[in-house]
Amino acid sequence: MTPAREITGSNEFAIFYKSLSEDNPFKKEINKAKKILLENCTGGDKIEHDRWPDHYTKKYKINNLWRYDLTDGKRFGYTILGSPSGFTVSIIESFSSHAEYEKRFGY
Repeated sequence: MTPAREITGSNEFAIFYKSLSEDNPFKKEINKAKKILLENCTGGDKIEHDRWPDHYTKKYKINNLWRYDLTDGKRFGYTILGSPSGFTVSIIESFSSHAEYEKRFGY
């Protein structure tokens, strides 16, 4: 297990996340996943480099990409950032359906 020091997110994710009420089921699922990723930042599924959207590599300059599956096709993509003080999980984008995810990834 590889613990994370903190969980952050892209500006786009932060806007989306803040727009959800505290009792929103999607937000509750994300919060539960964030706790799990703090304990083990590699707890999601690693996405092969050839499947990364160009948008992510250009905008976020990532060198790794992970997916965390939630219920009913919901999921989010994240990257792990390393520093001398530890690892940070940065959530890039959330998807409320598998169709949204497929569209972003071009499947």
